[in-house]
Amino acid sequence: MKPPRRAVIDIGTNSIKLLVGDVADGLVAPVEERSEQTRLGAGFYETHQLQAIPIAQTAGCVARFVALAR
Repeated sequence: MKPPRRAVIDIGTNSIKLLVGDVADGLVAPVEERSEQTRLGAGFYETHQLQAIPIAQTAGCVARFVALAR
């Protein structure tokens, strides 16, 4: 029997990370790992608001990672 495959997407202020792995006995065997810099937090400290372009870039990255994970 194949171990269950799971995926996680980590959304940070500078990068988005994807890990897809097979999980067995409490261990994760990575199948796919990706990282993309979208700079979601760019300009936040000056304006205290997330900016439209980094939001769009981050959303696009997450959509690609979701498709890849599936």
